Formats: sequence, structure tokens, C-alpha cells
Amino acid sequence: MSDDGLLLKNTAFNVLAKGSASAASLVISMYASRKIGVEGFGTAQYIVWLVSTLWMFLNFGLPITLVRYIAMRTADGKKENAAGMIRWSLAFALIISAVSIFVFVFALNVPSAIWIETLLLFSFLSFNSVLQSVYEGLMRYRELFYASAVSVLCMLLAFYPLIRSFSLQGYIAVLVIGAAANFLALLAGLGKESFLPGRTLPRALFGKDVQRFALFSWLAAIISSFMWQRMELFFIKTYLTAADVAFFSVAVLLSAYVTQPIALLSSALLPYFSRESAGPDNRSSQAIYWFLTKVFAWLTFFACFFTSVHSPMIVRLIYGGAYEPAQNVTAIILAGSSFGTIAAVGSALLYAKGRSRFIVISGGVGAAMAILVGIFIVPRFGILGAGIGRVVIQFFMICIGTYYIVVKLRFPFPFRSYFKTFGLTAGICVGLHLLLPDSSIVLFAINGILALLVYVACTYFFSIFDEEELAGLKSVLLAPLLRAIR
Repeated sequence: MSDDGLLLKNTAFNVLAKGSASAASLVISMYASRKIGVEGFGTAQYIVWLVSTLWMFLNFGLPITLVRYIAMRTADGKKENAAGMIRWSLAFALIISAVSIFVFVFALNVPSAIWIETLLLFSFLSFNSVLQSVYEGLMRYRELFYASAVSVLCMLLAFYPLIRSFSLQGYIAVLVIGAAANFLALLAGLGKESFLPGRTLPRALFGKDVQRFALFSWLAAIISSFMWQRMELFFIKTYLTAADVAFFSVAVLLSAYVTQPIALLSSALLPYFSRESAGPDNRSSQAIYWFLTKVFAWLTFFACFFTSVHSPMIVRLIYGGAYEPAQNVTAIILAGSSFGTIAAVGSALLYAKGRSRFIVISGGVGAAMAILVGIFIVPRFGILGAGIGRVVIQFFMICIGTYYIVVKLRFPFPFRSYFKTFGLTAGICVGLHLLLPDSSIVLFAINGILALLVYVACTYFFSIFDEEELAGLKSVLLAPLLRAIR
């Protein structure tokens, strides 16, 4: 299979895997937000934040390092070296989980049921993060899809009785069940040769270049937490209320549900770019970067701006009237997320080229801005201030990253198409919303259909894509799903 064909196939399976997980999460959160109430839902989101943040601080950049170097070493024929990295990484996850359980259960004496569930969720999250990175580095996206399907099925079977009977504890238990099912499915697919450390010591496998990349990737992940949801929730929880945490979480979750299916189109790019970076020729990577940036702009601007202008209807429809205070911040974050999602292609390129140091330095500037927003803006302007600050920082970081890619890496960026798509999308979505307000679900559906038809027509009329790119666009959107079904 050609490299382009492999990229499309891997993208298809990853879209199906993470897209189905995202859809299941949406269904479960819709039910949980109504059943456990605003404050209970805010507490649950805070627990998820706590677990993901703890793992981010303890993983030392291991997940993204595994994706890059397993892909590179497999392409270079160093399969035994890659296998050694897998074995020692699993041992590392086991040690981290064991130490965390010991500290919380024995040292801190935290026996409550909700904390036990939190510890289990953290343990499975750490293992799943390592295992998923291994599968991505090996480009075994089909198996990732199968494991995700098992996880989604278990969560859908368990969420109704557990949340109905045990409220908040039941919701966390559903997340634990899904993570455990995913872990067992991924573990079973690796084979017994991946479980025990081999004779090669970690120092030989994780050389200075790997350690340097892991260190800067780790620092970049920590710094980025100041700019996105993790630190935002910390400041909101500190200065505001649990209800505000829930309202802001609704905005972030809806943004993720809208953008994640599109962002998944770039999910297989890191191992792909990593393999390409082993050679001296960048033409293939440049063509992929140019084309996918245009595709992402075309998809994301429409999805984000349409849902942004209709956010009051969407929030009310999914979460109910109790979450009405989340409507404005949802509109702000959805509009700003369009730029962040488009940058996913550039982010994969920077990591594949080993530019994690640049990400750390530029991210430090954004982190400082985020801290200022959290200290001075959130207490005074609440979740609206947090949302606006999020969008401003996102846009600033994307400008810096794009400048580096264009000037330093010499990858061309489709500026003309990008801004043309932005103007078309904003005009169509806002204009139709003013002409046909979404006072009912029927009018909302009609508005969406009309907006999509006008958008597609304008795409042809204003020549957003040339003929060759249109053929490629059909391949990106349709071929992956057809290939996955076969």
C-alpha cells in the first residue's frame, strides 16, 4: 500500500475509533448533566481534570515520544529497539500507577469510594496513554478502533443503571469501566513479548536525543495546560463556584464534540511526518501540509461558526434549561476553536520535525498570558472573561506557530484560501441566522441545511479548491470510511 493510502486508512480507523468514543461521551454527559445536577456535573468534570492533569505531570513526555520514535525506528528497520521501548514504557506506567495508589491509599489515608474510583481511573488512563501511543507509533490503527469499540459498548451498557442508581459515583464508575475495557483490549492485542523488559537497558534505548525530545515535549504539555481547560478550571474553581465550572465545562465539551471529528483527520500525521522526516525530501510533507490546512479551514470554520451562532439552541437542546448561563461562553469558545483545530496539522508537523523546544518557548509566553487572565480577568468577568482570554491566547499561539513553519521550516501556507474561507463562513452563518432565527428545532434544521448548501455552492463559485484538490478532498472525506468498511 502507498504512503498516501496508508495515511488515509489509518486516518479512517482513528476517526471511527475516537469519533465513536466522542459520540458515546456526548450521550453519557447529556444524561449525567441532567441526572446529577449542575454542581455534581461540575465536580465530575473537576475529577476528570484532576486525573488528566496528574498524568500529564508524571508521564515526562513519554506518550508523544513513543509515537515519534517507534515510527522512526520501525521505518529504519530497528524493530527490536522499538520493542524494547514498548516494554520499558509499560513497566514505567506500572510503577507510576503503583506509587500513586500507595501514596493516596496508605500515606494519605483516603478510603472514600469516589477517591478509589479516581485512583482506578488514573491507573487505567496512564496505561491507556502509553498503549495508545505504542499502537499509533506502529500504525496499528485498526486495533485501536477495535479496542475503542469495546470500550464504547461497555460504557453504553453501563451508564444508565449506574448513573441512575449511584449518581456522581455512578458517572465516575462508567468512566472507569470504559477505561478498563479499553486497557484490556489494547493489552491483549500487543502479545506477550511486549510485557516483560528485555535485556537492553533503558539508557541505551532512550538516548540523549530521545530524552531531549521527551523533556521538551513534557514541558510543552505542562505549559499548554495553563492555556487550555486544565488551568482555566483551576482558576474558575478558585474564584467562582462549582456551577461555573459546570457551565464552562459544557462550553469546552461542546467545542470538543464539534471539532474533534475534524481534528481526527490529522491524528495519523505525527507518525507519517516522522517517517518522512528521516529522508532529505520534504515535498511530500509540504503537499500534505498545504492541502490538509485548506481542508481543515473549510471544514472547521463552517462547523464552528454555525454551532457558535446557534449555541443557545444547542445548549438548551443537549443539556437543558439549567445550563442557560453557559450559552454565551459556548458561542465564544466555539468561534475561537476554529483556529485551534486548523493548527492541528502544524502541531503534528512541529513534533515530527523535533521542534518541541520551540513549542516550549512559545508556549511559555502563552502560559504567562493565561496566568494573567486567570488572576485578573476571571475574578472580575467570570467565565465570559475566561472564554475570551482562551480565544485570544489561542489565536496568538497559532500566529507564532504558523510564522515558524512558514519562515523557519519553509512550508508554504495557503493564506489566500484560508481568509477567503473565513469570510465566506462568517457571512453565510451569521446572515442566515439573522434571516431565519432558530426559534424551533425544525427551523434550526432548515437553517443548517440551507447554510450547508450555500456554503458548498460558494466553495465552487469562489474556487476555494482547484480541480486536483477537489479530487483529493473527496478522497479525504469519503475514501477513509469506504476503506475502513472493507
